[in-house]
Amino acid sequence: MVPNRKILPLPLLYCPICPPHVVILTSSQFDKFQQLEKGVPPLLKKWILSAFAFILIFTLVAPPANAAFSDVNTKEFSWARTAIDFMVKRKVIEGYKDGTFKPGKSVTKADVTVMIYRLFPELRASKPKSIPGVPKTHWASKPFSEVYGAIDPIYAADKQNWNKETYSYSPDKVMTRWELMMVLDALFSDLYLYMDEPSNKSIMQTLAKAKDIKKKVLLNEKQYDTWWKTASTMSPIVGVDKNNKSGIQISSDIEYMKAEALYRFNKLGLMVIDKQGNFYPSRVVTRAEISSILYRLYNIYQKAPLREPQIDLADILPRDGLAVHYVYPDSATGVDVDLYKNKKGNKTFYAAFDPNNGQKAKSVIISLRSEQVLDLNITVDGVTTKYTYEQLTDEAHPVAFPPGDKWYLKFTIEYKARYPEQLTKNGDNDVIIWVGGKYVGGY
Repeated sequence: MVPNRKILPLPLLYCPICPPHVVILTSSQFDKFQQLEKGVPPLLKKWILSAFAFILIFTLVAPPANAAFSDVNTKEFSWARTAIDFMVKRKVIEGYKDGTFKPGKSVTKADVTVMIYRLFPELRASKPKSIPGVPKTHWASKPFSEVYGAIDPIYAADKQNWNKETYSYSPDKVMTRWELMMVLDALFSDLYLYMDEPSNKSIMQTLAKAKDIKKKVLLNEKQYDTWWKTASTMSPIVGVDKNNKSGIQISSDIEYMKAEALYRFNKLGLMVIDKQGNFYPSRVVTRAEISSILYRLYNIYQKAPLREPQIDLADILPRDGLAVHYVYPDSATGVDVDLYKNKKGNKTFYAAFDPNNGQKAKSVIISLRSEQVLDLNITVDGVTTKYTYEQLTDEAHPVAFPPGDKWYLKFTIEYKARYPEQLTKNGDNDVIIWVGGKYVGGY
């Protein structure tokens, strides 16, 4: 028995829409109820009492928003309850007809795409694109075409061929944590505005912290070539280059993209590396987890950016299809070279300085790592200068090109073997030209 409580039969309160109930009131509630009867005309009293009854019923018996999901109100998924409640209220995700939410059930790429489509309506392409691998008859075809049509779709694709620039999607594929991170990184590329620009050292430290993310050490140009042919942002293996002078370095732009995404998502608390050093890249994403991650992402976008970009390189770089290599103070990008016995080769590209980076590199450093002796004719701003193999492998006095007040420099590099008769192969030799803010040449 509950002490100090009184019972009130509600049918006496003339509530026309309320079924017969019995409500248990505290003494103070009962006293307030009795005060309603004093000095009130009978007709008005009837309506006041009816309203009082209506409020009492729905206050006392209304369940919490997610009480219908009995499988969420458990200790196992209590951490996701707020996020799930938020997502259900916004109709981003729904429960099942049997009254459960199934928080531990895995999600497909189509599931995730539809949730993003509903939660972030601003992420829509003005001109939707046809997405390879997603037929028009697929139930999520419209969200795919509008969401991934808003970006270059290859960056969020399940299969990527960077050499041919072709790609395809697998909408019904169950997503892993790594795949989800890379898809979100591609879609929300402006997340860097919500944090300070990381140094290469910070990115490498985060990569090293994640013990369950494999690092593939590429020892020579042949291994690098093979790796590049199968490179994918969706692979939870990061290719790194090991040099006796410079230590471990990210091997290419694609690999750097992966390492930087890991740093960013861990730093922002979107998807973190745990205290044991595990990121669980191959673990499938559940309905509870995707609800929580998108809820965190949504909350980040409610805040004002920590810093704003001053210049958008996309607006000032020539749109002529040439490759662009971004120059950072403590890293470099490798440019693959095919060396032929009796033929000159050439590469033309832009070396660009990221205006949103906290520290601009002082110069573009061109260095050479090669088992073959070759000299380079380097043209910058219409001026051509010959640099020898010895100069390009001299770490103490690197070949450097200060940008002045420019945000990018255009390079044309011509190369030819100094001793072609010594080449054992034609067109497949261990040669790489490094472009960056740091020297990484030599063998």
